[in-house]
Amino acid sequence: MVYFAFYTKIYSCVGLYFGYNHYLIYNCNVIPADSKEAFSLIYQATARIVRDRGDELTDDEVMGIRVMLDYDRLSESYDPILSDPVKNTCLIPTYYRMRNAESIYFQTCTELFQKYPVTFLESTIAQSYGYYSFVPNQPEQAGNWNSGMTIFDWIGCNGDYDESFDFHYIDFFDGARQLLQAWAKVWDKIPVLNTTNVCAAYT
Repeated sequence: MVYFAFYTKIYSCVGLYFGYNHYLIYNCNVIPADSKEAFSLIYQATARIVRDRGDELTDDEVMGIRVMLDYDRLSESYDPILSDPVKNTCLIPTYYRMRNAESIYFQTCTELFQKYPVTFLESTIAQSYGYYSFVPNQPEQAGNWNSGMTIFDWIGCNGDYDESFDFHYIDFFDGARQLLQAWAKVWDKIPVLNTTNVCAAYT
């Protein structure tokens, strides 16, 4: 009975998630994210292999990468802790790609993983260690370094969003908002308490 209740809650949550997404996309005209957002770890591993092992790749492997990513830009675009530059080399929308492009690419990635498992592992750790490693916090406004990144200041580090969105606040709450912001800065300096502001703690 306990297991039934547990799994019922799990399936309900999953069902609500997909149902709400379906509603947003088809009833509210919200544009869904491109598949490249879900493949950042694989793209990162591909770029690292091109950077470190590019001279060892066969013509077929190079072509298997080219159907999905801009091969010529991968090496210079690779940033171990930030996947956006590599994801941006995948500029072709899903519906314009050749029909079997994704299957060709993932088959190539499977072969590359078998040849270079350590490179795949290095890439994955470099991209994700901020979520499970307790490391010193970066200075405020240091950017999205994905490690030592504090919850409170993350949005403030992304200046690009300031031009994409128009934020409005209720003037009546301005004093309270400034007080909370100041308290967040103080909290971030208090030993032990500031641990709750680190991504790894939530992981």
